Amino acid sequence: MQTTFKICLTLFALVVVFGCNEVNRHEEADEKAIRNIVHSYEEAYNQENAEKLAADFASDATYNNPLTGESAEGKEAIEKLFKEKFADSQKRHLEIVIKDIQFPSSDEAIEKGVMKIKIDDRPEMHIAYQAEYAKENNKWVVKALNEIELESPIKNDSEHLNELSWFIGKWSDIDDNVEILSDNQWDKFKNFITQNFKMKVYGQDDFEGKQIIAWDPEKQVIRSWVFDSDGEFGEGTWEKVDNSWYATMRYILSDGRIATSKNIYTPIDGKSYTFSSVEREVDGEVLPDMNPVTVEKVE
Repeated sequence: MQTTFKICLTLFALVVVFGCNEVNRHEEADEKAIRNIVHSYEEAYNQENAEKLAADFASDATYNNPLTGESAEGKEAIEKLFKEKFADSQKRHLEIVIKDIQFPSSDEAIEKGVMKIKIDDRPEMHIAYQAEYAKENNKWVVKALNEIELESPIKNDSEHLNELSWFIGKWSDIDDNVEILSDNQWDKFKNFITQNFKMKVYGQDDFEGKQIIAWDPEKQVIRSWVFDSDGEFGEGTWEKVDNSWYATMRYILSDGRIATSKNIYTPIDGKSYTFSSVEREVDGEVLPDMNPVTVEKVE
C-alpha cells in the first residue's frame, strides 16, 4: 500500500512538473512574440515606415498620446497618423526599453516600458507606455498603445544653450589688415559649445585660441572660458538683451595685468552677425570701444 502511494505521488509530481513546463514553454514563446513586435515597431519608427509600424496593430486598435494630443482609432488611422508625422522632415530616433510583460490570460498580454525619443537636436524625451495585446487567429496583435511623457533622468544642458544655436558653424571676418576665422561646434553630448579661433594680422605671427561656452547650474547662468596662444586666459558670463548677447569678460594678460570688456554678439540673418566690444579696460586704463564688425558664415 505504501509503495502504491509513493508511485501515485511520484506520478502526480511528474504531471505537475511537466504541466508547469508546458505552460512555461508557451509563455516564453508568447513573450518572444511580444518582444519581436516591439523590435519591429522600433525598427519601423527609425525607418519612418508607417505601414510597417502599423502592421502589428489590430484592425480596431487604439493609439493615445495625451501629451501631444495625438490619438487614433483603427489600424488605418494609426498608419495615417504616423505617415503624417514622418512627413515633417524631422530626424527621429527611437529606442524602446521593455520593463515588464504580463499575461492576464492565455490570449491577453500587457507590456510596459519606456520609449527614448530623439528629434533633431532637441533633448531626448523619455516616454512611458503601456501596450495591450490580444491573440487573434493564433497571432499576437496590439490592441491599444498609450503613452505619457516622463522627466528624463539625464539632464542635457543644450536646452539652456539652444538660443545660441545660431552661433554654430564656421565664420570669418576679413579686412585689409586682419583675418579672423572661428569654428564653433557643439560637444558630443551637447552640453557646451567650443569655439576655436585663429587671427592673422598681416606682418605678425598668427594668434589662436579656444573659448568654451557652457551652462552653470549653480549660478543659473551661461558662462565662458577663453584661452589663447599668448598664455592669456579669461572668463565671463553671458546675458541676452533684446536680440543681442552680452558677454561680460575678465582676462588675465600674459604680463599679469587685468583686462575687462563687454563683448556684444548680434545675429542678423542666420548667415551673419555683428561683433563689437565696449567698456574695455586694462588695469583701470580705459580703452576705446571696438565698433561693430560683420562676421560672415563660411559653412
